[in-house]
Amino acid sequence: TLGALFVAILVAKSGVDIAWPGLNQVSDAGASAAITEKMLGIARDVPGVISVHDFRSRYIGNDLQVNLHIVVDAGMTLLAAHDLSEEVERRLIDCGENVTDALVHVDPYDPSKAKED
Repeated sequence: TLGALFVAILVAKSGVDIAWPGLNQVSDAGASAAITEKMLGIARDVPGVISVHDFRSRYIGNDLQVNLHIVVDAGMTLLAAHDLSEEVERRLIDCGENVTDALVHVDPYDPSKAKED
């Protein structure tokens, strides 16, 4: 009976290990801290991005949707700011974390309202 109890515990632990990621995804969980930091780094590394804030993510099944704000030079043209937001979006979708949609909002740099993650 001791052996059977041990096997039952192993089976239960394996079940939890297998089910936990799936339960997180179907319960509108966001990306882990490691994935969030990876994506914030990707966005910050795009030339022209001053800072990133208001990052949010949400799993829908295996797909990850992200929303974030990038801060850019206030003197940047609308076309350049739009192109920059599309570059951030492209890099996030290509980052290998199943990002299927990235909504990138552009904020002009205002030193009196500067905020970062």
